Amino acid sequence: MTSLFRSSLFRVLTATLVLIGSLASANTTPEQWNSYPAELPKFDYSGDKLKANWDLLTRGTKEPFPDVAYIKSMAEQYPEAMDLSIKELRENSKAMGIDYVISDTLTEQDYQFYAELIQQTWRFLFEGRFQDARELGMRLGPMGYIPGLYAQSIYAQHLSNTQEEKHTMLREVIDTTDRMEKYVPDYPFILFGNAYAKARIAEDLSMAKALATGYTKPMKKSLEKLISLYPSHMYGYASLGGLHGGIVEKSGSKFLARMTYGATVDDMEKYFGVALDAKPALPVTRLEYAIALHRVFGDKKKEEALAYLREAVAMTPVHAEESLDIAKANRLLKEWQ
Repeated sequence: MTSLFRSSLFRVLTATLVLIGSLASANTTPEQWNSYPAELPKFDYSGDKLKANWDLLTRGTKEPFPDVAYIKSMAEQYPEAMDLSIKELRENSKAMGIDYVISDTLTEQDYQFYAELIQQTWRFLFEGRFQDARELGMRLGPMGYIPGLYAQSIYAQHLSNTQEEKHTMLREVIDTTDRMEKYVPDYPFILFGNAYAKARIAEDLSMAKALATGYTKPMKKSLEKLISLYPSHMYGYASLGGLHGGIVEKSGSKFLARMTYGATVDDMEKYFGVALDAKPALPVTRLEYAIALHRVFGDKKKEEALAYLREAVAMTPVHAEESLDIAKANRLLKEWQ
């Protein structure tokens, strides 16, 4: 790695910390995001620590490590996405302080440079620097959008100020993943991220408003496709289980949920069962299953729901999203006891 390469990368990453950028399409996210809570555990995945811990960090999604080999495979599988990614990186270079020029014909060093930027986006996300992850990722084209939008989804769910702000940020995730489908069809995050954002909006709404969004059937279809294509995607199973439970709750009738949307409590249990059996265990599966039990059964399964919350709270988080999930489980445990 040349000194020019190293200095350019350092300037890019430093500049990202102070720049509040916007995606080419309308960006309606707040200018300054709330910080990851100071009282929660801190994480350091600098340097080689990211790769060394990658399998543990991504055990819920099985996202491949974004090294040069990954970038090349993505370029081969999704050439339009790679072309757009490089185009957007070039267009954003000046604002990001880049003096490294990517060749017209991509070289090994070009791939390495781009891979380092994608890795840094993920590093920001896992460390709880969600705005930094979003801003860097959204400057890197479709391949950077994946961790960038993931960071935005986590922030919207856990740290946004109001429900309106949360929904605005999640609708932006929906709109952007809809556009990304053209470039990276059937990529796991496109299926999962789109459904996740819709589900988080719908769960806040009344039955009539939630069903009126038109989200329900597309969410179910996306998540079913996700786990059929990527059977090791545990977040997908948990989300599909939660969706079945949410539909039963919102429909107000198990019969109506089954006849209208094909949603059943049995399927809720089945999909959560897969996610709960994953090793190493995931805090979010315990949290979401407890919530689903509470919504569908209320006090009838209160003790079971509390037991799953206790399991989540007893876990040690490995990244910021898990830390926020555990904090939420702890809040619910105190409320429901």
